[in-house]
Amino acid sequence: MPFALTIAVFIIFFNILMWVVFFKKFNAFFSTDKIIEETNEKAKEIIKSINFNAGRSIDLIEDKIKQLKAVSAEAERKIGMLKKELSLAESSKSFQKKLDSASKNSFMQGDLFFTEKAKNELGIKNLPRPEVEVRKIPVVEPELFMSENPIVPKKDFKVQVLELRALGIPAEEIARKTGRSIQEVKLVIEFS
Repeated sequence: MPFALTIAVFIIFFNILMWVVFFKKFNAFFSTDKIIEETNEKAKEIIKSINFNAGRSIDLIEDKIKQLKAVSAEAERKIGMLKKELSLAESSKSFQKKLDSASKNSFMQGDLFFTEKAKNELGIKNLPRPEVEVRKIPVVEPELFMSENPIVPKKDFKVQVLELRALGIPAEEIARKTGRSIQEVKLVIEFS
């Protein structure tokens, strides 16, 4: 019996030991601490990624703000220039109006001698008009010189090849006429 009792005690002790190992492994595998730790690590990675992207976005926004300020300053400068031009135009108009009003109120030399109003004011009835000599200026047409060998603009290589190919000329002859290699001519023919 002692042998059977030893074996029974050993089996019981082994069974208890296996249950303890099983519970430890089970707790380690399904432990909430491990799940929380993994979740924290993933949350930290997400936060780092968000911080990096936010920093990058802030840098981009600051760059765009600088660009907008530069464009705004340029626009303000141009508006200032336009305002100066506008004030110059307005002062020019007002000066022109003053000149027009001054010319309406005074007699011009031609008005003094040739208008009925001026004649009546001066008491002159019929003054003879001065004779004006009109000279005709001949129109000279320039001479045109034509060259015996006019310069003809060179056609595009592709256009030349296609035109010569349409005439039925072989690729070797086209290469000789255009001064290019046969491979270039064949490539143009294939890809057109």
